Amino acid sequence: MKRNPCFSIAVGCALIMLTGCISGSSDALSDDRSGDAVNFDGPWAEEFSSHYQRAENDFVRSVLEDGEITELEYSEVQTRFRDCLAGSGIELSEAQAGGSQELTFPESLSTDEVHRVSSECSAESGEAEIASLYWWMRYNPQNEDQAAAVVACLLKAGSVPANYTVEQYRIDYVEQQVPLLDPERGPSELSRCETDPLGIDR
Repeated sequence: MKRNPCFSIAVGCALIMLTGCISGSSDALSDDRSGDAVNFDGPWAEEFSSHYQRAENDFVRSVLEDGEITELEYSEVQTRFRDCLAGSGIELSEAQAGGSQELTFPESLSTDEVHRVSSECSAESGEAEIASLYWWMRYNPQNEDQAAAVVACLLKAGSVPANYTVEQYRIDYVEQQVPLLDPERGPSELSRCETDPLGIDR
């Protein structure tokens, strides 16, 4: 059976505009689960609370309720996500740094069907609520201003003009038009800085 690569799943996009990605949903759900409230603390408390309120099953809530996500828990989420997708003939690649992954699926499935199955499996396995938080916390443990960290990284690498600002980066990020000075080395530096701006893995 012939298989086609479909699209990449990336959680890194939420790093830059984090508040915009998650705000607005927790209030709508808080009334439904007010009896399940958990008091989180630490730099990522607001995000844990929001994701906990959105969680669709007890497994996801059990992972989130202590305000930490271990490597073992993340691995379990990935296994559940992969097994769920496999039930529809969809293969999931190993996660790259930052959480991006590729789906491969048979020609008999349309991209709309793959997107639907992926969304359902993501919610069921906990990937939707846990994977993003895992990577955010890994590369930004203190929940610092991500855009500012990315720009500082780009400036240090000499990848953008010396007068490049955080405000301009927020605009360029959305439009995917960051003004890289070196067309050959720039894209890889941009990817590195957006994934790991603080140099956690260096």
